[in-house]
Amino acid sequence: MKQAHSLDQRSIQGKIKWIDILNAIPKPNTAPKWEYWVETYPELKACKHTDQDPIYHGEGDVWTHTQMVVSSMIKSQYYKRSSNINRAILFLSALLHDIAKPITTTIDPKTHRIGHPNHSPIGAIMVRILLSQQDFPFNIREEICNLIHNHQKPFYLMLQKHPLHTLYKLSWEVSLSNLIALARADIKGRINEDNPINLKRLKKLQTFIQQSNCYHQPAYFNNSLSRRIFAYTKTGLLSDIDIPNNTLRVTLILKLADKSSIVTQIKSNDINNVIESTSFQNLRQDPNASIVINSMYTKAEQFIKLNQNFTWIVNDLSKLTRHKIITWLYKFNVHISVIYVEPNKDTLLDIIRLDNIKSELNSLMSLEWDVPKPWESDQIDYHFMDS
Repeated sequence: MKQAHSLDQRSIQGKIKWIDILNAIPKPNTAPKWEYWVETYPELKACKHTDQDPIYHGEGDVWTHTQMVVSSMIKSQYYKRSSNINRAILFLSALLHDIAKPITTTIDPKTHRIGHPNHSPIGAIMVRILLSQQDFPFNIREEICNLIHNHQKPFYLMLQKHPLHTLYKLSWEVSLSNLIALARADIKGRINEDNPINLKRLKKLQTFIQQSNCYHQPAYFNNSLSRRIFAYTKTGLLSDIDIPNNTLRVTLILKLADKSSIVTQIKSNDINNVIESTSFQNLRQDPNASIVINSMYTKAEQFIKLNQNFTWIVNDLSKLTRHKIITWLYKFNVHISVIYVEPNKDTLLDIIRLDNIKSELNSLMSLEWDVPKPWESDQIDYHFMDS
């Protein structure tokens, strides 16, 4: 059973910008101005009225938990040693890490247990939208969003016998030292009898990450091919794999908007070898979807058989669509360059406000706005459309 909550559009259209927020980030061991932060992100108001499973959260509602997590973060030595920029990243990731719990809350009709399925990835999408409206620098925005997306993973990793594969990939998405700091604050920011055990497990995981030389930097790979093989097949780690000079090259352009200078330029340079697909999300409602999708893969396979480089333009920014195409292409041992084209703010708001979307939660799920990570391809470039 879902509890309905709506996404407050005021924060999306807010006038508070990145520089204002940076100046308002609390210093170590100081109390945050809670009213300011709730006004800055009105979605937090719903957290005050969102209950959590008392087995894991004896402290009560999501807002109480959030305040405890933020307070723990601000008091930490890691926060004290961090730069002003990294303090902003740590503070905002703690403040917003459970922002999607109100719109993802479920109550089991039989056991009455409370859950918040997918609140981490949905929260990352919400925060990506909010910070984009506030003109956050891309790298800072993505570090915060990736921390929120992955903030539960350390708890699962602590129980794995061989977490290296997940850790190495994560190190190319987010700072693992920041992720450990957030996980520690998340544990301390709740009332749970397992806190001492979980803190010991987290310390053990931190030591393992440090010994794996990816605590403060991404895991080392000999080259992009070695990294990609490890990411997709769990082999090839640190191996001396040489990239063949004659490898077939595929350029994958990921976009939402119709107009982009980079797309126009590439299409004009490679006009005969271009595949352009509509949104895979829209194809789900097309009775001929399978025919359309198969025709794209057939065309791509023809280019590959002819050993011709080609460009594949995808009007979709979802992770699912991207991975389907990339994993299929890598079966042919091609070199993939991803060009991510980010839409402007107005385009994003138009997408979020589509009339045929029944609820804000469905809007966020259908958008599935996920920024590609470096380990996903051999090369990645980020382009940003002007407003």
